[in-house]
Amino acid sequence: MLEYERQNIKLVEIMGEYTTLQIQKGNRVLPYVSGSASIAEFLGSKFINDAPEDYPNGYYYQPEGIEEDCPTGEPDEWRFNSSWDWLMPVYRKIRDIINERSKYDKHTRTNYDLLELDVQMAICEVNIEKAFYSIVKFIECWNASQADR
Repeated sequence: MLEYERQNIKLVEIMGEYTTLQIQKGNRVLPYVSGSASIAEFLGSKFINDAPEDYPNGYYYQPEGIEEDCPTGEPDEWRFNSSWDWLMPVYRKIRDIINERSKYDKHTRTNYDLLELDVQMAICEVNIEKAFYSIVKFIECWNASQADR
């Protein structure tokens, strides 16, 4: 089990997947969510637990109105931490967010730019574990900033 702690985010690797144990944001501690589940929700998937006999831990579905494909089913079926084909669309969405933000203020660098740079470096190193971890870290920080709004 590997542990990472940086910028008030504590991630622990369990069975090849990074899981967020907690995110400290001021006096708030955001809940535990698996790395793949964070990515799925970032891409637009919604969690539901309406069939406990078939899906005892619930599952994710693509809601109406979400035009891009997002992961469905159970997180243990997803390969964000082991397949570039799964991970790169997530990076593209992160790039879109960074590009959109830069339209409004071209001279300001934010924490998101630095987190996105971590992802870029991991991709350049062809290190999918590091890229996965960096993407999860970006998403968790992004979600925390959106919750403050």
